[in-house]
Amino acid sequence: MKATKRIFAVVMIVMMLALMIPFSASAAGRYTANITAKEGYTVTLYKIGALNSNGTAYTAVSGVAAGIENAVEASPVVPQDVLDAAEAAKKAGQNTGTKIGDEIAGATGVVTFTTDEAGLYYATITGTPAGTNVKKTGGSIFYLSDAKNASGAAMTTATVDISGKIEDGTVNVKKEIVDYDISNAQTTAMVGEEVTFKLTASITGTKDEYLKSYVIHDSMSDGLDYVKVDSVYVDEIKLNAAEYTVTATDKTDIRIALSEAYLNDAKAGTNDFYDSANVIVNIVGKLNANAVKGRTTDDDKTAYANTVANYNKDSLEYTNKYNDTSTKEGNTVHVYTFDVDIYKVDATNDTKLDGATFTLTKGSYTFEATTANGGKATFAGLEKGTYTLKETVAPNGYNLNTTEYTVTIGDNGTITSAQYDATLKGVKIGDTPVVMPATGGNGTMIFTIVGASLIACAGILFIILKKRAASK
Repeated sequence: MKATKRIFAVVMIVMMLALMIPFSASAAGRYTANITAKEGYTVTLYKIGALNSNGTAYTAVSGVAAGIENAVEASPVVPQDVLDAAEAAKKAGQNTGTKIGDEIAGATGVVTFTTDEAGLYYATITGTPAGTNVKKTGGSIFYLSDAKNASGAAMTTATVDISGKIEDGTVNVKKEIVDYDISNAQTTAMVGEEVTFKLTASITGTKDEYLKSYVIHDSMSDGLDYVKVDSVYVDEIKLNAAEYTVTATDKTDIRIALSEAYLNDAKAGTNDFYDSANVIVNIVGKLNANAVKGRTTDDDKTAYANTVANYNKDSLEYTNKYNDTSTKEGNTVHVYTFDVDIYKVDATNDTKLDGATFTLTKGSYTFEATTANGGKATFAGLEKGTYTLKETVAPNGYNLNTTEYTVTIGDNGTITSAQYDATLKGVKIGDTPVVMPATGGNGTMIFTIVGASLIACAGILFIILKKRAASK
C-alpha cells in the first residue's frame, strides 16, 4: 500500500512537471518592446533580422530591401547603418521587414509590443494625429534576445524612445475680411456689393513627411453668392491656374485644391511649398437679396456663428503619406446689412401720408423709395455710415420739404437721427398742406373797394376835363 502511494506521488510530480514545461518555455520565449512616441502617433514594429542559431549574428528576413539586408548581415552589425537603411527603404516605399502585430497609437504616447521571436527590430511612425503639422519623424533599431548586453542586462525587454525624433506643430486656419468697417471678422455691406474674404491655412509636412492632398473648403450662407476665387498664393508666390483647381458647384462647399502635379513637385523639392508657411486664398462673394437684415447679440455666440447673419467659414483638409486625412476647422466671419424706415406725416396732425418720394445718399450710392401703405418707405440692404435724406416728391396737396436730414447707421444697425421716432422705429418727416386764397371775404372786399375808388377818380377827372373844355 505504501509503495502504491509512493508510485502515485511520483506520477503526479512528473505530470505537474510535464505541464509546467510548455508554460516555462513560453514565458522564456516572450519578448517585450516598450516604445515611447507622442500621444496620437501610430507606431508599427518590423522584424528585419533573425538571430542565428549560435546567437552571435543576424540574417535579414526574406524580401527586405537590399540596403537593409546588407546592413543587417554586416560584421559587425552597426545599428546606425541599419537604421539609415531602414529609413531610406521606408521613404522609397520598399520592404522594411516583417510586420509584427497591428499599428498601435498610445493614448499617452507609449505603446507596447510583444513577440515570441528573438531578432533585430525596426520601430517607426506610420500614422500621425489629426490636425498636427508634422515636420519630421524618425524610427529606432533595437534587439530582442535571451542574451545579455554589455552591461549584463537581459535583452528580453527593450525600451525605445523615438519621441525626440518627432518634430511637429499646430495647424492654423484663419478667415478674414479684406476691406472691413467693423473688424477683420465683421463688416457691413450694401445688398449687391462684393466682399473679398482672405483664407490663410498652414502648410503641413515636409518633403519626407509629404502630403497626398491639400484642400481648402469655403462655405457661404444663403445671403452670399459665390463670385470667384481671385487668387491663390503660397506665401508671396502667386500660383498659376494649373497649380490648383476650384470646384464651386455648391457654394456651401467651395473647394480650392492644390493639384497632384504641384504636390509631386513639392515632394521632389522643385517648388518652395514645404519651405513656405501658408497657403493664402482670396475669394469673392456678393451680398444678395436673401441676406439677413440686422444684427443681434447672438451673432457673436459660437452656437449661432453658422446660423445667423450672413456668414462665411472655412476649413483645411489634408492627407499625409500614411493616407491619414485630417480636417482643421477655421473661424467664421459675418457680413451685416441693415434697413432704414422713413415715415411721412402731416406736420399739423401726424396723419401718415403716402406718395412722398425720398432719396438716401452716401458717397456714390443713391437710393430712392416712396411712402405707401400708411406713409412708410423702407431703404433696404444698407451698410453702416452717415447718409443724407431728402424729399424729392411731396404727397398730393402738400408742400415739398426741402430740408436735408442726416441719418447714421451704427455697427449694430442702430439708427441715429434728430428725426428718429422711437415709437415708429423709423425716421419721421413732416410736410405742411398747401394753402390756397379763399373766395369772398375780406380779400374780395379789398379788391372791390380799390376798383370802385379808381372808377370814381376816373369819373371826377372826366368831369373836370369836360368843364375846362367848355369854358374855352
